Amino acid sequence: MTDQEFTTATTPSEEYAAAEAPVPESSDEGLQEEAFRLPVKFNKQDYHLTLDEATAYAQKGMKFDTLEPMLDKLKTVAQANGFGVRELVDALCDGTPEPSVSVETRLAEEFGQLRAECPAVTEFSALPESVIRASVDDGIPLLYAYLRYEHRERTRVQAAAETARRTGESSAGAQHTALENGPDPAVEAMLAGVRGS
Repeated sequence: MTDQEFTTATTPSEEYAAAEAPVPESSDEGLQEEAFRLPVKFNKQDYHLTLDEATAYAQKGMKFDTLEPMLDKLKTVAQANGFGVRELVDALCDGTPEPSVSVETRLAEEFGQLRAECPAVTEFSALPESVIRASVDDGIPLLYAYLRYEHRERTRVQAAAETARRTGESSAGAQHTALENGPDPAVEAMLAGVRGS
């Protein structure tokens, strides 16, 4: 739309009068469209849209409702990586995105958040290398990388403990049970028979 396509009324009453003016009956649809003007204010500018323009913008607005959740996700991803939405999209279209914030600065800020959530972590140098690599390489916040690491470690320790428990029950379990219940009478009878002969 160009500025030449829009007419500007001098007063608000003239704007609405122009929009509500009766449309002369004619077989020519072009003349009816010329008479219809919808006053719209956008970005502090007044526009008078024809029926076709108003229809097109209404359809675009309805499409925006379906795109809004994706735009919100895109904003979240861009913010997590130190970008604005436009910068992220441009960078993705051009190739590898270059963050507007250096990796060191991002990690320093995120380490403050990590310390606030996990007081046991006191120094950046104490973080496992895999946590820092995951944060840098995968572009995820340091706190999430650390929590994922903690979860993996806890799962690994629990699995090792479960394996040790099962192994202990199956191999040493039978001997342990025999000692608790005393000697087996069948085995004692067999040994007595062997010794007595």
